[in-house]
Amino acid sequence: MYRTRVGVDLAKEVTAKNNYSWDEGTWPDYQEVSNDAFIIAVDFGIKRNILRLLRKHAGKVMVVNAQISFDELMALNPDGVFLSRALRLCYQAYSTALTYQYANLWHLSWAPTPCIIRWL
Repeated sequence: MYRTRVGVDLAKEVTAKNNYSWDEGTWPDYQEVSNDAFIIAVDFGIKRNILRLLRKHAGKVMVVNAQISFDELMALNPDGVFLSRALRLCYQAYSTALTYQYANLWHLSWAPTPCIIRWL
């Protein structure tokens, strides 16, 4: 029997429980970094390879829980924000489960901090 995902918050199931720094880059030199920007990755189900690439090409990466507020996010003073799978999860939940993130998406769209949203 098919179970619907309408109204189900899948992000709560897969998000990081605690904030953590990601220090691993890409092979062969895992410590090679081409920039020193500080990027916050909001974890809606982020893949490790995306974290590796962010580390290599952007710089310092911190992964945070999907339920972080906009004020908490901005208090970390990031150079950029990466939202992993955010819009796809919002679409799959049909606008009912991720209401705590809609305000963040709206605030980030007007914030001076660059924001990258990954759809897939």
